[in-house]
Amino acid sequence: MITIGVTSNSQPTITVGLESTGVFLGIVVSLTVLLGSLVKIVSTFNKVASDIRDLKDYIKNHASSEGHERLLQQVRILQSEFNAHDKMLGIHLQNFENRKEAVQFLFGQLNEKIDNKSVRIEMEVKEIRKELKEVQGFLHKHEDFVIRNRED
Repeated sequence: MITIGVTSNSQPTITVGLESTGVFLGIVVSLTVLLGSLVKIVSTFNKVASDIRDLKDYIKNHASSEGHERLLQQVRILQSEFNAHDKMLGIHLQNFENRKEAVQFLFGQLNEKIDNKSVRIEMEVKEIRKELKEVQGFLHKHEDFVIRNRED
């Protein structure tokens, strides 16, 4: 029990009992435990951050000491050469496609010419056969002349 009062000589007085002392000590102990836990958590976070920093430094040092930088540089060079060859291949493939289309176009023109000539020749052969039959018929009527067919 805590009592606060004023005496006749105008000085304040505080009376502390056993129960109030127990509550006060409980609060102090709880705050001390919380403060200790907070310190432990902060120190753990600091240790983790320090370990991460050390690992980064180790990896950087390891990479330079083991020659990884040279390997990475070679990989970059190879990658740039690969990209250049890939572009050249793309250009050659496009050139091939263009030539292929040109050749196909020329073959198409040649096929059209051949088809036109064969149609014209067939028509001329039909006309010649008609004329030949007329000549055969004329010779057979007027002179009794018979032309043998090759098919016979």
